[in-house]
Amino acid sequence: MKAPLVSIVTATYNASHLLRHAIGSVVLQDFDDWELIVVGDCCTDDTEACVAAFGDERIRFLNLSSNSGQQAAPNNRGVEESRGRYLCFLNQDDLFLPNHLSSNLARLQETGADLVLSAYADIQVEQQRAIGAGEIVAKGAGHSPGGRFDPRTFHVASSWFMRREAAERVGPWRLECETWVTPSQDWLFRAWRRGVRIHCSEFVSMVAIFTSRRPGFSRRRTSPEHDFVFREVVAGDRLRAAALESVASWISRRENLRNDKGSGKGKSKPIKRIRKWTRQRVDAGLARLGVHPNTPRVMRAHPRRGAYIESLKKLSR
Repeated sequence: MKAPLVSIVTATYNASHLLRHAIGSVVLQDFDDWELIVVGDCCTDDTEACVAAFGDERIRFLNLSSNSGQQAAPNNRGVEESRGRYLCFLNQDDLFLPNHLSSNLARLQETGADLVLSAYADIQVEQQRAIGAGEIVAKGAGHSPGGRFDPRTFHVASSWFMRREAAERVGPWRLECETWVTPSQDWLFRAWRRGVRIHCSEFVSMVAIFTSRRPGFSRRRTSPEHDFVFREVVAGDRLRAAALESVASWISRRENLRNDKGSGKGKSKPIKRIRKWTRQRVDAGLARLGVHPNTPRVMRAHPRRGAYIESLKKLSR
């Protein structure tokens, strides 16, 4: 079988009610030369049937024989099985907009980058109260001024699009017990340190619904938020423009605030500016030493590798 141009890897665990929307967002892409490798972390529910129901030969399901309890192991297996010239990830609780693959491929080629990080719409927890009114609440995330990568900015893995050579240069994701920050941000930091050319795109091409922020989410087998966003923003476009407008407005306000502070128009007191300047210099020094700049802040709250991720998982239980 001819190798696809793009490989997509999705790690999943007993969440077919989310996975069906994630897969559905791939099937709706305006670019069709792809393969989707869904890797179960020893799933015991109807995940395999969920994948098979799409009846698409471009979609494969692999189920690990033992549960790792994290994304790193399934993602690494998916990368090993992938065949595409380009590689991206899609978390089970995230959704691609229909032009995600085509737009990011174009930006990768236009910029000559090895890795493109797209901006994305982050559906806020308030969306749960807005669904009944048919509204959308989103903020912009993954936005970096001037396209420059800053390791302190969180870029969800579903927003990555890279050349295969970049993945090979950096190597596999490290396990949660091996990192202070999240394995995804650890991987990006290692990529940056190893000279991978990273471009941060302002173009919004995906939607993130962070289930780890929603208390008790992992105990439920339904997600009205995902149903609503898939129907109105991804598969249908009734609220797509509203979501993108919400993101653009959020980014604009953030940029204006940053510019005001930079020009001295803000109300920040001198001591705050000194602290900010000091923090930036410390972060830059840590990065040069190969330490993720967010590590000290994580260590203060979670004095053990992997404890930060554990705290996020506890919130959703």
